[in-house]
Amino acid sequence: EVLGLAENFPLAFYKSQEAAGSELPHAPQAWENKKKTEEQQAANAERQAEEDSVTNQSSEGEGVQPVTGMTEIYPLYPKEILLTQQLIRHGEEIICTDTLEDGSTYDVSVAEFIHDDLSVDGLEFSVPLFKRVLDELMANLGSPGFQASRYFLHHEDVEVSTLAAELIGDRYELSAIFKASTSIQEIVPHLLNDYKLAIVERRLKVTLSKLKDPTIANNPELSRKIMEEYNMLIAARKAIAKQLGERVVAQ
Repeated sequence: EVLGLAENFPLAFYKSQEAAGSELPHAPQAWENKKKTEEQQAANAERQAEEDSVTNQSSEGEGVQPVTGMTEIYPLYPKEILLTQQLIRHGEEIICTDTLEDGSTYDVSVAEFIHDDLSVDGLEFSVPLFKRVLDELMANLGSPGFQASRYFLHHEDVEVSTLAAELIGDRYELSAIFKASTSIQEIVPHLLNDYKLAIVERRLKVTLSKLKDPTIANNPELSRKIMEEYNMLIAARKAIAKQLGERVVAQ
């Protein structure tokens, strides 16, 4: 399915929220990481010169295809490219600290956060290149001195390195609702919820079309099941929208 959407979504979404014990995908204490963020910002400044030099080498008119063209094939492309941008720019950075049942804690990277949050809802990127970026990040996180931006900028596959140059540059920027000082602790969960909301909205359109189908309308049992799915999607949309508030990232 082009959406990369599991059949049990949004049921899995509810279960993940219940297990988390909060409205965010991870425990509330996970967001107290300002010091680590500041340290990572210093490290980012150190490698910025190298990234800029590679970015400037990308030829004008080349690189990843325009959003307007890709959305015809992958409707969720505008949402997924923003998440992929966070992966390439900040994939190895620590976004939060999670707590195990025994009380011990462990650091969670941006890549792990996005991967786990999608997995718990049975989701994956619909764009193969974006899925590859996430998969390679997960496979390389444990490597000493690993930096996502450097890894992808110097990738042997020109399609991957070109994508990295595009996303590290200024071509794809977040909505103006995010200030320059907004932390990844706020941006990443927001983009994830915005992505899930787009998936739910698309499923709602499909479900409504089914309900209008005379064949289904004349089948009480099938009609009941589709109505249950519709009500579940409406509830999921309400729950995600509550988390997003008024801050929905523009396409």
